Amino acid sequence: MLTLSVNAKEFQGMIGYIRSIREIHAGVPLAYQTVSGLVLIQYLERWRPHQVFAWSQRRPDKDYRLNLPLPVAKALHLEMQHSFLIGWQQMFLNKLDIAVINHRNAYADVQVIGALIPSLRTNIEP
Repeated sequence: MLTLSVNAKEFQGMIGYIRSIREIHAGVPLAYQTVSGLVLIQYLERWRPHQVFAWSQRRPDKDYRLNLPLPVAKALHLEMQHSFLIGWQQMFLNKLDIAVINHRNAYADVQVIGALIPSLRTNIEP
């Protein structure tokens, strides 16, 4: 999970962006749809209308936690970087960009991998 701190307007910008992706993919055969677009459409389907409405009713001057699954965060990051964005969407992308760049996966650390897989450790004596 990737946790972002976003306000209600930034959340609405994200939802609006994913809805536009869904509209673009609506008439396109599956063979020509992007994997990231499909990931985002499935993520959008998890949000119920009352949940989106509840987010829209939150205070716009306060940030709230939004947990994004890593595949969704990466798909959003890739897609939004190559799109024309309105103000709140750009602000959301800025926060997402910082979170993706600063995300640290403990299993990707060389020392951790070396500790987990004994065959990677070699003792070479001169």
